[in-house]
Formats: sequence, structure tokens, C-alpha cells
Amino acid sequence: MRTSSSHRPLWTWLALCALVIGETAFGQEVQRIAAVVNDDVISIYDVAARTQFVIAATGLPRTAESQRRLAPQVLRGLIDERLQLQEAARLGIAVTEAEIEQGIVHLERENQMPPGGINQFMIRIGVSRDTLDSQLRAALAWAKVLNRRVRGAVDVGNEEVDEVLAQIRASQGLPQYLASEIFLAVDSPGQDEDVRLTAQRLVEQIREGADFSSVARQFSQSASASVAGDLGWVLDNQLDDEAYARLRDLSPGEMIGPIRSLAGYYILFLRDRRVLSGPAADDAVISLRQILLPLSANASAEEIQSQKNLAEIFRETIAGCADMEKLGLELGTPVAGAGAKIKAKELAPAIRAAAVSGSIGQVSAPQVLSVGVAVVMVCEREEAEAQLPRREEILANLTRQRIDIQARRFLRDLRRSAYIDLRA
Repeated sequence: MRTSSSHRPLWTWLALCALVIGETAFGQEVQRIAAVVNDDVISIYDVAARTQFVIAATGLPRTAESQRRLAPQVLRGLIDERLQLQEAARLGIAVTEAEIEQGIVHLERENQMPPGGINQFMIRIGVSRDTLDSQLRAALAWAKVLNRRVRGAVDVGNEEVDEVLAQIRASQGLPQYLASEIFLAVDSPGQDEDVRLTAQRLVEQIREGADFSSVARQFSQSASASVAGDLGWVLDNQLDDEAYARLRDLSPGEMIGPIRSLAGYYILFLRDRRVLSGPAADDAVISLRQILLPLSANASAEEIQSQKNLAEIFRETIAGCADMEKLGLELGTPVAGAGAKIKAKELAPAIRAAAVSGSIGQVSAPQVLSVGVAVVMVCEREEAEAQLPRREEILANLTRQRIDIQARRFLRDLRRSAYIDLRA
């Protein structure tokens, strides 16, 4: 990459350009070149218009200071877009106007806008819709490039899905973190300081009121940028990466960063925290046998104790559900529950406790009820499954993560092999 220093700083041009955005004619100043990417030119106006759009989209104040801070990040993003579009053109990949319009409709729905809301928004902020269309075109073209060049090389096996499911089961009782990220890649050691400063500027802008999700969508270089940086619920035992492990230090609503990782810098935002609980014991499905030794309504303490003593004898002599049913027939006492399965939560409280905690094939301690003394035996118990994500969801997430890694490498290689001349 070659940088020219013979021109005024980019933010100076932006301050001037902000005065004329939206006019029908532009002077020589705004048509000056900000950067050359191979054979493509990025003008000062391109940078200024995108900067104005980003300021409006992220909620930052529309000031010269905001423009100055955002300009380097915006220019970097425009350079990447040019590289993505050039690679798409090389592969014969095009994006149709119909696809652009579909993208606009998706944005309107995502932002709860009525039809035509995007056009009204662009008019209100004084920026041509061409600015947004060019961003959408690059994103759609890059998605097609990755689908052709990367997706076929990504293979996620069933055993990997099983491993994630096992991790989720093992996480019961451990914290989960609902988090969002912004990631900025460092392609070479020489870029480290520039990328760190860029990440720090993003942190400052968010602390000054910029919307995290909007900043992530505009600047993050992770695949999660397409969903505003949303990582979903991250399990505690998945925090192997040093950056993500810092989520443990945060309370909901807090942000941390920039955090250096092997690949670049992260900014993390913790939206919520919870403990992943296992299935409720009351949701277990139980097959049981119950013998009721009846008592009269005004039974004395001695009568109650006599029936409890008899029940204790059952505990010592009965072995298994077949014995339980046989004894019931001999006593002339019906054995409740034979052949039926019921959720533990649907049992009477006194019986429920014995059914949930009792060993299978063992007679419970006597339970004194209003109508008699009962003993219970659990014949089968099917523990409820935890609420696990569907295998298809896990497969999609793993595939996205793999594609994200490959996409970063691909774009890094495009940058390294490109002729990029910064003029501003």
C-alpha cells in the first residue's frame, strides 16, 4: 500500500464536503481522489457521503468532530468494498437491481420502517440513496463470492454438532452471556497500531451515544456484522478465546475493549446474563404403583400409626412393581397407577415428592393422606430433556463461524495483493 502525503488531511475535505452534500453540483474539491484501489477510484465525496450516512445510522452528533473521527474507518470500509466488488466482477458475479430493492425492503422491516421509509430517511439526512445502494451491492456481491469460493470448502460433521450439544448439556448450572461484538482484523504487524486506534475511536463514539448494533453493522469485520454484531447466548464453557473470556468480567449493559486477540481487536457488549438451568424435576414422566391403606375420617393416632407400621413392612418385603401389584390383590386394595404414565407435576404434592426422589423399584416411606396411608413405587422415570437448540441451528452457526474465518483470510489476501494508493 502506498500513501501520498501531498494533500490536505481527509477530515479537512470532509468538513468542506459536509457543506455541499445533497446539492446538485459539486466543486472540484469534493471530486478529488481519496484513494485508488487497483483501477477504481474512491472520491472525497464518496467518503463524505458514507460518513454522513453512518453518522445518521449510528446516532452520533452530526458535527465536524464526528466526521473527523469516522473518516479513516469509513475509508477503510470503502476500500474493502471495492476489493469485494472487484473480486465479484472477476468471477462474473453481478447483483441485480431487484436484489438491491429486496435488500432495502429487508432493512425497512428490520428497522420497523414502513415501505419507502429508507428513501425518506436518506432524503432527511441529505444523502443520495446511491450511497446506501453501493454498500448493499458490495455486501450482496461478497456473499455470492463466499458462497462460490468458500462455502463448498466448509464441512461441519454430525460429530461436531453432537459435541456442541454435549457442551450445552454440560453447561447446566453455569452462566450464559447474551453478547454482541465488533471485530477489526489486523492483517499484518504494521497495521496493529492503526487498527487499535480505530477500535479505540469506535469505543469512544459508542460511549458518546452511538448505537452499538449500528456501529457493528457498519464497521465490524466479523460475519456477525450482518446481524448487528449479535453473538446470541454464549456458554461459559465456550469462552476459550481470551477476548470472549472477558465477558465474565462484565455486568449487563457494560462494554469492554479494544481487546487484542490473535486475529485482531474485539469490542464486546454484554446485553444479559443468566444461568442455564436443567430440566425441572417436575417435568419428568413417571410410571408408578401406589397402594392406599384406608383410614376413617376420624381415625385415632393409634390407627394411623398401625397403618404406617404395616406400610413399613411392605418396604421390607416388596421387591419390584410385580410384587406391589400382587400384594395389592392379596389385600383387596386397588393398586393405583398400573400401566399409566403421568408428569410428576400432576401428582398430589405428598406423592410427587416421593415419585421425584424415590429410587426405581423401591417402596417409598409411608405418606399420610386425608383418606389413608399411601406407599408409592416408581417403576419407570423419563427425565425431561433440557431445552436444547435444534441440530439445524447448531449446524448453521458452526458453518457461519467457519465461513467467517475463511472470509477474513480471503479479504486479507485481496488487500495484500491489491494496489491501494491513499491520496487524502
